[in-house]
Amino acid sequence: MDSTNGLKNARSDKKIMAATDQAFLDMLNSLIEMTTQELNKIDRVKYETLITIHLHQRDIFNNLVRMNIKSSTDFEWLKQS
Repeated sequence: MDSTNGLKNARSDKKIMAATDQAFLDMLNSLIEMTTQELNKIDRVKYETLITIHLHQRDIFNNLVRMNIKSSTDFEWLKQS
């Protein structure tokens, strides 16, 4: 949802793509920080799974930023669906 909102508003707000990319990085860092705490096995697996998912999401979005994609109808974004 955040990715789509960033793409929809990219033409009117020149900084939203970079801000969204940074928000994804911040979320990823927060999840990583949680794994440094004492966690039971189930919670550790949950956090590791979330980290994997969010890392993939951030990589995809980071590529969109580098390719200067500015539309939610661009093929580079649609192919992720």
